[in-house]
Amino acid sequence: MISRKNIKSKDISFLQKQNCLYISDFRAISESMSYSIPAMWKYENLLPWVLKNENVCVNEGAVELNFRNRNNLIILPHGSNPKISIFKKVSNKIIKEHRIKELWVAVPHPDADILAKKYNLKLNYTYQTFNILNDKLKQKKLLQDLTPNYEIIDSIEQIIALKKNNRNGFIKRRHGSGGYTVFKLKNVFDSKFEDLFKKTPNDWYFEEFAEGEPHSIQCFKTAGLEDIVVFGFTKQHILEERYFTGSSIYSTDKINEKVWAQLKKSLKNFSSMFKSYEGFFGIDFMIDSKDIILILEANIRMTAATIPTLISNDLNTNHSEYREDACIEKNNIRNLILTEDKTNNLSDQLKLY
Repeated sequence: MISRKNIKSKDISFLQKQNCLYISDFRAISESMSYSIPAMWKYENLLPWVLKNENVCVNEGAVELNFRNRNNLIILPHGSNPKISIFKKVSNKIIKEHRIKELWVAVPHPDADILAKKYNLKLNYTYQTFNILNDKLKQKKLLQDLTPNYEIIDSIEQIIALKKNNRNGFIKRRHGSGGYTVFKLKNVFDSKFEDLFKKTPNDWYFEEFAEGEPHSIQCFKTAGLEDIVVFGFTKQHILEERYFTGSSIYSTDKINEKVWAQLKKSLKNFSSMFKSYEGFFGIDFMIDSKDIILILEANIRMTAATIPTLISNDLNTNHSEYREDACIEKNNIRNLILTEDKTNNLSDQLKLY
């Protein structure tokens, strides 16, 4: 069954696991895990916002955040190298002291798989499965006519031909995320695309431009159940038609019936992917002036909008504004500082109405 409900974090069963270690690490969704990205440290401190009385790994930046609930915060200093995952810092002492039997990851990582195998921990989501579920081309085959027209890219010459035919759209990587592997066709050769293409020549596709405004739904599924719950509806803020900068978060009852019917159809098309999945995921889509939608992609993992949406539900707000990488404004009591990027003096904030 597919339903929509402004569910609260306390009502999500996989956030209430005993003898479980919760970890958030977003490194696997960056353009490359070999890049040094200090902003990745901020994501390590997100999960305490939606947990209560649980074991959760964070870094030292968490002590400055005003979390609403008490948790057992296991502080693992981030050090000086942002490429190192937080999973690599989990010791045998932590596993034994807290009697950990299970590892719950917001986003998979190869190091999470290694950690789980080393200590014989049950793992909710492997990196191998993550790559299978987040293959955008496989998703598009399931969506059929619910996604924009697209074609697999085989060569640079094919892209040149698309440009000559004045096609309007984007070149995207099938495992990309966050806009950093999305290139406008009209100026694709003015960027670093060619270097990336040479490294991964079988990993790209062209997607036609979709009219409308960008939106997303936030969803979750519990293992062993077929039910999918849509718990959030957002209008996305996208910079340069590529980069996510935040979202306006609304109650799910703001989804009109015409749009909801199309979303349910898309989720049914995706159902074969979700059979054994447990966790959060987001669906990105465009809504045009006639309330026709086209699904751009599904991000089968915790997304940047997951935590702010759940907080909004927990606080019974009908509308909130999430801002990613905003200037730190600690004197603004209306804004919750969800996490901070001290290297760049930026923070992710939630403004409540």
